[in-house]
Amino acid sequence: MESTLNTLNWYAKQAQRTYCFQEEVLERTRNIQVGEALLTEDDSQRLMHGILGMSGEAGEITSCNSEADNFEDSLWKEIGDWMWYFAAAVKALDKSIAGIFASGYAIHSDQVMHITISSNAMIESLKKWLYYGKPMDLLEIEKAMANACAWIWEKADYNEINLREILEGNIAKLQKRFPIKFTAADAIARVDA
Repeated sequence: MESTLNTLNWYAKQAQRTYCFQEEVLERTRNIQVGEALLTEDDSQRLMHGILGMSGEAGEITSCNSEADNFEDSLWKEIGDWMWYFAAAVKALDKSIAGIFASGYAIHSDQVMHITISSNAMIESLKKWLYYGKPMDLLEIEKAMANACAWIWEKADYNEINLREILEGNIAKLQKRFPIKFTAADAIARVDA
C-alpha cells in the first residue's frame, strides 16, 4: 500500500507540472460558438452549468441503492434534479425540446447506466472545447441530452410514473431553496434539505 501511495504522490507532482491554466480557457467560458452565432456570456455559463449538473445528477441516479426502502422515491427525486439541468441547457441553446430530439437519439438498454454514458459524452465534448480549444460539438451534446431524456421518459412510462408530478415536486423543492432566483449561497445553504 505504501508503495502505491508513493507512486500516486509522485504522479500527482509530475502531472501538476504539465498542467497550466491559461487565460484563453477563461475566455472560452465567456463565449461559446454555436454555428455562426455566439452564445451570450449568460447562456455560455448556463450551458456549462447544465452539462456539469446533468453529469453530477447522473452519478447520483446511478448510485441510488435499489435495495433501499425508498429507492423509487430517491431515484425519481434525482431524475427531477437531472431534468432541471436539462431544461437549463435547452434554454442556453435557445432550442425547443423537440429541437433537441431532432438531433437524434437511440435507447440502447433499460439500464440506469445509460444516463451516465450520455452525461459522459457531454462532459467529454465540454472538456475538449474548454481545454483543447476544439469547437464545441453541440450536435453530440444534443444527442446525449436526447438519449438520457428519452431513457427517463421510457422508464417513467414503463413504471407508470407520472413524470409531471415528479417535475412539479422538483420545482416546489427548488422554489423553497431559491425563493427569488438561483444563488450560490442558497445552493450551499439548502434550506429545503
